[in-house]
Amino acid sequence: MPHQKSNMLQRLTDREKEILLCLAQGNSYKDIAKKLGIKFNTVKNHLKHIYRKTGVSSMIQATAWYYTLLNNHPKNLLK
Repeated sequence: MPHQKSNMLQRLTDREKEILLCLAQGNSYKDIAKKLGIKFNTVKNHLKHIYRKTGVSSMIQATAWYYTLLNNHPKNLLK
C-alpha cells in the first residue's frame, strides 16, 4: 500500500503537492488561496483533483493520506 500511495503522489502536479502540504499544515481553503496568491475556487478545483487522484473524499482523509505517506517516504514527499 505505501508504494501505491507513492505512485499516486507522482501523479500530483507541483501545485497540487503545494496545496496538499498547506492543507496538511492546517490551513483553510481561504488561507491557502491567500498564501499562494490564487483564487478560492482555484484551491477548490485543485483539491478536487487531489481527492480524485488519491482516492480520498475529504480534507481529513487527504491530511491523513499525506501524513501516512510522509511517514513512509519522507525524503521523496514533495519532490
